[in-house]
Amino acid sequence: MLERMLFNIFALGLFLFLFFRMIQKNDTNYIYVLVLQALGIAIGFFALLMNIKLPTILIIITYIFSIVIPAIVILIEKKGITLTEAIYMTLYKFYNKVRKWWKG
Repeated sequence: MLERMLFNIFALGLFLFLFFRMIQKNDTNYIYVLVLQALGIAIGFFALLMNIKLPTILIIITYIFSIVIPAIVILIEKKGITLTEAIYMTLYKFYNKVRKWWKG
């Protein structure tokens, strides 16, 4: 029970941090991260309110959505790369590998 309350408080803090970061930078790409994070927080909050034990896979998904993905976004930004740049660089690398694979 204590773990679930701490999880919800920490996840909500990360959510607010990313929300204000989105407003500050006026970057709508944060919405995707915020939606996933809100989904994870909602699942965790629902389990806390209903006092039910979530299956292990659902707990892992909630932690990934609510803490791991936002933490990765924050770490990427600490390196001086914005979320938009990171998305475009990842897409470029993916398309480049597919193109090389397709040409043989």
